[in-house]
Order: sequence, then C-alpha cells, then structure tokens
Amino acid sequence: MTFDQLTLHKNTAEKLLEGLANDRVAHAQYFQGADGGGNLPLVVAYAHALLSGGSSDMFGGMDTRAARLEHPDLHLSFPIVQSASAKISDPHVQDFREAYTSNPFMSYKQWQQSRGEAGKKAIISKSEAESIAKKFTLKSYEGGRKVLLMWMPEYMNETCSNKLLKLIEEPPADTVIILVGTDAEALLPTIRSRIQVTVLPPLSADEIMEILVKNRSEDEDYLMEVAEQAEGSISYALNLLTEGIIDLSPQIIEWTRSCYSRNINEVMTWCDTQAAEGREPTLRLLERCLDVYRMAFRKHFIKETLSSDEELETFTEKFSPFIHTGNAEGLMESVEKAHADISRNGNVRIVLLDLSFQVMKHLKNPVTQN
Repeated sequence: MTFDQLTLHKNTAEKLLEGLANDRVAHAQYFQGADGGGNLPLVVAYAHALLSGGSSDMFGGMDTRAARLEHPDLHLSFPIVQSASAKISDPHVQDFREAYTSNPFMSYKQWQQSRGEAGKKAIISKSEAESIAKKFTLKSYEGGRKVLLMWMPEYMNETCSNKLLKLIEEPPADTVIILVGTDAEALLPTIRSRIQVTVLPPLSADEIMEILVKNRSEDEDYLMEVAEQAEGSISYALNLLTEGIIDLSPQIIEWTRSCYSRNINEVMTWCDTQAAEGREPTLRLLERCLDVYRMAFRKHFIKETLSSDEELETFTEKFSPFIHTGNAEGLMESVEKAHADISRNGNVRIVLLDLSFQVMKHLKNPVTQN
C-alpha cells in the first residue's frame, strides 16, 4: 500500500511525508495502534515512501516494490513459533507477504491462524536480532536507505531487545528502524526511551464503515452496528461479520456476580472456561468489561437508560450502588492491568484469577461513597 492508496490515518501520513520532504526522519520509530487496525498499512506506505522517493523503476513505472513488501532494502521481522530449523523471520517472509496482501489489516491472531499456529507462543528471538544486525553491516542493494519493518515488537524476548538496543543506539548510516505494534509500554524502557513513539488514534466507526462498505455486501445498518462494536479494529469487524456479533455482557455479569458473592468455585470454573477461549477473546471480554463497569458507574449518578439490552440494563442498575467513587478507579485499573498482562503473553488463567480476587476486594465494601 502507498500513501496515495491510504484512506486511514491521513493526518499522520501527511506529517510523515512532510518530515521526509524536509529530511527530518527519526532513525527509530514506533507506531502504536489497534491490533488489526490501520497501523500496518500506514507503516508499509511509509516504508515505500522512504525507499522509493517517488522514483520510477527500470521500466519507467512507479516503483511499488516496498508497497508489496518486495524491496531488497526492506527487511521484515515478525513473531514466529520457534523450532530447531527456524528461529528467524526470513524463511517465512513470503508467507507474511501473502497474508498482508490478502488482508492488510490482519491481526496477530489472524497471522497465527494463517500458519496453523493459533494458541502457540510466537516470539522474536535473539537469533532474529543477530540476523538483523548482520544485514545492516552490509551496504544497501540500491545505494539508498535500508529499512527494518518489525511488526509486533512486543513479542521480542529480553535478549533480543537488548541486542536490538545496540542497533538503535548506533544505527548504520541511512538506516531507518520502523516498529509497529499495539503497546509501546510492553517494550523495554531502554528501547522505549530511544525511539520516537507515534500513537495512532483509534479508527472511528465511520472510518471502519468506509472499509466494510467497499469489501462487504451486507446491509449497511448491520455493517454500521458491526463497525460500532469493532473497537477501532478492522480485523475485529471482519471477524464479527464472519462469526456474528457476540454479546459478551452475560459472561461479564456471571463473573461479576460470582466475585461479589465470593463463590470461589464458580470463579475458578469461569476463569478456566474463559482461558480456554484463548488470548484474543479474553482481551475483547476485558475491554467489554470496562464498558459495562463504566455504564454501571454512570448509573450511580445519572438514572437513565444506557442500553437496549434488558438484562444488561437491569444488571447495571442493580450493580451501580456497588461501584462508586471509593472503588471505581481501582476496579478500572485492575481490569486494565489484566488486559495489559495478557497482551504481554501473561498466563490467561492466572491473570484472570488474580483479577477476580482484586474485584472481590474492591467490591468488599458496598457502602456508597460520594
């Protein structure tokens, strides 16, 4: 994808092009956005601009090799499941190109599914960092810049991070390192302090709707309903269209009631069941949990109808006295921390159990504190 083809994050794209035109290009940059959002197409377009410079290829056509992830000076890095025969990205680059070409908005989960590795632990290893360092000791193939595009750098192990740090601190001339992921806080602080971080705003429902209308034939009202539930992720929106909209509220209500009643057996069963669903579904559930808790907290002060779902409306009405100024912040922070821990490859079951005990503690005192 090129900047001309890009329809998302136009403001960021314009700033990147302005920096390129004025020769103000940071040598190490991180772009943070929703998993399956518009961040990957954006950085591919940026890599294309860095490497092509608007020039033509040998046949007089526009050089689009970097936009197709095929430029010899564009080096790709991404998480893989380690094996005795494969510890670096290079043998899997063609698979990555094909996955990106078929879906520029692919999520980490979709990448794993395309390789038949859903649920397995993928990382970016020490061997990958060594391979990158070796490539960057060589001259560029075409005499210009060399660009590293690393997707999901949050999956670097500590050894890899430390080795990459040396490259970030002392990069070879005309080298640009582009990292694109979902959580800059998951990087080692030493790396985070040495890179320029750009946080991309979440895609609006209208922006997601624009993409869906171009690619899907469903009724527009239904597409908008999906776009509104997609939480800034086009990938998630496409999954919803395939799998149907799933209401997570009943699971949250069941779990919260078990926490409130301190029914340990029910809580442990719930955690086991949810952990079996996998990492991404659990992240979605925790995001929805925050919405439900915010709704209940709002009802504590403003008595109004906030949902057309009768069960959810009844629950938030009854739950509202138990989420107040004395515990709301703690509840939200506990859920957000659990989300972050699971995003960083934490054990889903253990994180959910710990969160459950935190929720029990926050709900211990039902006295409203205004």
